[in-house]
Amino acid sequence: MMEITVVTEPCEWESRRTWQMGNIMHYGLERRLVMDNPKVVVLCGSSRFCDIMAVCAWLIERDEKAITMGLHLLPEWYCQGNIPDHLAEYEGVAEEMDTLHLRKIDMANEIFVVNFLDYIGKSTTREVEYASANGKNIRWFSHDPIGEGVMQIIQKKQAKLKAEIEQLKFGREPLLCPRTDK
Repeated sequence: MMEITVVTEPCEWESRRTWQMGNIMHYGLERRLVMDNPKVVVLCGSSRFCDIMAVCAWLIERDEKAITMGLHLLPEWYCQGNIPDHLAEYEGVAEEMDTLHLRKIDMANEIFVVNFLDYIGKSTTREVEYASANGKNIRWFSHDPIGEGVMQIIQKKQAKLKAEIEQLKFGREPLLCPRTDK
């Protein structure tokens, strides 16, 4: 388990306390976390959910102060606007990337499996089996507060889009399309 030091004032070293990760109490006070040895989390999942994985990585780093490793979110122009779901296969480097991902798991304390919509492909299944065989902690998007947070973000965005569509259906016009029949 990772140890962190909680410091209530930058110069108040004599009153510091060391807590085991997971036992940190949030009292609403601003505290600076001094991390001696942050945990490393490898994200595993289908590359078709790269955007979901990017949000998970951000939330894990932001909320848990952990280092994340996983897929890379590439810009559209990298593949002339059409990035395939399996870019490594498309570029002929799938085997090398799969092996490299296993080395990331070797370096990690745990893996975070992005089983979005309960989808787990062959590569992800192999990574979960590898992590399990090597004694790594395995977290699941579908059963983790990080996954719940991402789902809430998605649901809020969907509700907002639905409300905008309903407003368009019932008389509110888009700002970029002024009425021409007046």
